[in-house]
Amino acid sequence: MLASASDILIGDGQASIISTGDDLGDYAPVLAAKGYEIIHIPYSFSPVFFVRIARAITASGCDVVHLHTERAAMWYSITTRLAGVANVRTIHNEFLFDGLLRLRRSVTRRIAAALGTVHIACSARVARNEKRRFGIDAIVIDNWIDTGRLYASDASSRVVLREKLNIPQDAFVAVSIGNEAPAKNIDALVEAIGLCPEELPIVFFQCGAVSDRLRQKAAALGKGRVHLLGTVSDIGQYLAASDVFVSASLFEGGQLVLMEAAAAGIYCITTRVGAAEEFEGLPNIRFIEPDAESVAEALEEVAAIPVEERERGASQLSEFARQRFVPEAGASRYVSVYQSTIDRNG
Repeated sequence: MLASASDILIGDGQASIISTGDDLGDYAPVLAAKGYEIIHIPYSFSPVFFVRIARAITASGCDVVHLHTERAAMWYSITTRLAGVANVRTIHNEFLFDGLLRLRRSVTRRIAAALGTVHIACSARVARNEKRRFGIDAIVIDNWIDTGRLYASDASSRVVLREKLNIPQDAFVAVSIGNEAPAKNIDALVEAIGLCPEELPIVFFQCGAVSDRLRQKAAALGKGRVHLLGTVSDIGQYLAASDVFVSASLFEGGQLVLMEAAAAGIYCITTRVGAAEEFEGLPNIRFIEPDAESVAEALEEVAAIPVEERERGASQLSEFARQRFVPEAGASRYVSVYQSTIDRNG
């Protein structure tokens, strides 16, 4: 998202990204090439760490800090406030916290808001959850996709891509994208392939980092049809080579991969999470429960739909996603919120 909207978010100014992971990350060079300064400060919950963050904020000369963290979010708001800089925070997930954790998150979110943090939700569903569960009013700004990295999905391009990727031309190809985070519920997808009937010539590709545990499970249940590819740099070709995108996600905020799959023009099977509700009523999308039986049933039913019928619905789904989730809309709204937050904080 940051790479595709760099012209809008940076403009004639400058932007820095503070990475707090243990490692800088493989995507850092891509963002640096787009004009972002990359600063690496590995996280530790200590005064020294937050002093380093405050110094980096001050040294950057920035006008506003955009937070993307759930961990220690309140402490980042306090640090930013002490550094004398306005801040906004995007909430990227539909956090289903309950009990004591829910109470703690409610308190810390309200403290941050009292300090001037503007909360932003990446979908309407996330905003509703924040209000209902934590009592926080959040501005809704949709995630956006980079359509430039997607391929056109049609009969001729599928033939070419399947030949390139060594995929049988007569297979019914399903694809999912994401790492093995619990919310992604990839286990249900692997189990579903094992439930599909023998006569269905299905091939399933999972793009994203997974564990040896899941690989062993796939080998046992997938009947040779499951291909766990690990991290893939060019997911566009796998989307365009497939017949259907499938997700059994338990909870997510924006679900970018669903937006990308829709924009690529392939049939989508998904749970009702994040921005999925935006696709309600459109052709070529089916909503399911997050379990293997529901996934398997949906895959069988979609496979039975004539290819010509799926092709007819693809263009409408693709056009909607390509017009609805674009950088020009989302990033421009962020710039507007940045400016109003700066003005309010003097």
